[in-house]
Amino acid sequence: MAKQETKNEAIVEGVDLEKANEKVEKAAEEMIENITNPANTRPIKLKKPIKNHDEEIKELTFDFDKLTTKDALKIENELIGSGKNPAMPAYNGEYLLRLALFSCEQDVDLDFFMRLSIVDFNRVESKMRFFLLGSAT
Repeated sequence: MAKQETKNEAIVEGVDLEKANEKVEKAAEEMIENITNPANTRPIKLKKPIKNHDEEIKELTFDFDKLTTKDALKIENELIGSGKNPAMPAYNGEYLLRLALFSCEQDVDLDFFMRLSIVDFNRVESKMRFFLLGSAT
């Protein structure tokens, strides 16, 4: 029968499982924070800075308190006007990007968001989705 490893001996093929578990726990805590406090003001640090006019944007912050019904309807009308269906906004990437644009504290435009890396796009989209779903409860 194989020897049962203790917590201190938990190393598999050069991977320190204790450190790996710490990273997983930290990531889980961040996800829980996003879900339970979707309007948090924690910035999204971009993987790679993006040039915007004369400045380099390294992180994005959002102010969800400034959003109004007028903003939501404007986003819906923009999508309808371009022939797109704004149904299920929490799962509509274009709706979520426009919501990010309306709530972003940096002076950016929709083109800026289109230049985000896929990783940063997913992080922005998730933050917007958590906000919408959290505010629906």
